[in-house]
Amino acid sequence: MKMWFEQTVNGTLYFADVKRGDQVMCRIALAGRVSDEAEAGKALAVMVRTWIDEFMHREGQSSSAEGQPLVLRED
Repeated sequence: MKMWFEQTVNGTLYFADVKRGDQVMCRIALAGRVSDEAEAGKALAVMVRTWIDEFMHREGQSSSAEGQPLVLRED
């Protein structure tokens, strides 16, 4: 999972993309009070896994859908 952040007037926004191959399926954003990047990374990982699980269930997808599974890769 590749994470990046953006400083705003209201604080820091953290982002992570869910990809299948090179195609972005969803962008997950985290705003609010997070003490550091490590904590944001852990929270985003949970959010990404939840999104993938819900997507797979909603679409009735198997992990090998379209030949490229949606997986969380920890970079």
